[in-house]
Amino acid sequence: MYNISNHVCLWGAFMKKQKSGKRLAVYIALEVALIVFLAFVLFWPFRIGGQSMQPRFNDGGTVIATRLMTWIGRIDRGHVIICRIYHYETPHRALKRVIGLPGEHILIYNGNVYINGELLPHSHLTPGSADVVLGFDEFFILGDDRVMSYDSRLSGIVNRSDIIARVLFGRSF
Repeated sequence: MYNISNHVCLWGAFMKKQKSGKRLAVYIALEVALIVFLAFVLFWPFRIGGQSMQPRFNDGGTVIATRLMTWIGRIDRGHVIICRIYHYETPHRALKRVIGLPGEHILIYNGNVYINGELLPHSHLTPGSADVVLGFDEFFILGDDRVMSYDSRLSGIVNRSDIIARVLFGRSF
């Protein structure tokens, strides 16, 4: 004799497995999305290539940067950023320090950096020259090792859209 209750119970167990399988897939997708967010947006390790930020950051060292701060946060003078600079029209990722902010007048003269006519405090000896007024969403960047750095003096100003991430902390190994 056929018992319908057995059929209903088996169907219910099958549906529970289907539900838990779907639930598991959703949990896995959420975990992967969280890992991607943490690894590539919130905390992004970046390997330093070059000597332009010495002595603070050495070639081969690693910094932890965040892309989130460039999207919703402010970029201020003194922040170290990862940005896209162009060398012979080829884009390169570079680690540099923000010196000039939108709307400011930057003058590099006789080894000194002036912002809106005032000498930049704690300024390193800065060879070369520049005289530029930054527009809306434009930044002037320099490397800490001003003699060895390829920065705004040579590559030009950096647009906000070329700022990839802001460095949270770093270490040279």
